[in-house]
Amino acid sequence: MFAIIFEEAELKDQGFEIDYKGEKEVNGKYVPNEKSYRYVKGDIGVERYGEKQTIYVYSRITFSEDYARPALGVKTKQDLINLCRLVNGD
Repeated sequence: MFAIIFEEAELKDQGFEIDYKGEKEVNGKYVPNEKSYRYVKGDIGVERYGEKQTIYVYSRITFSEDYARPALGVKTKQDLINLCRLVNGD
């Protein structure tokens, strides 16, 4: 896991779709947790838990971190675009 590289708006601009949005309890009610989410685009997943963000390459069939491999070289927006082109063909 790494520091936050991409904000949600940037992921949406790149064509990623929300797959999971975490919740937290506030005053006995569950509200969206902006620090916990997973966005996907094809076989690329971007997950955030707290102050850490990880970019994964994995098959949508398994869709599990157990089988996913972190994309350690993705450090910039252009790296993410290039990875999507390589893996997804877009």
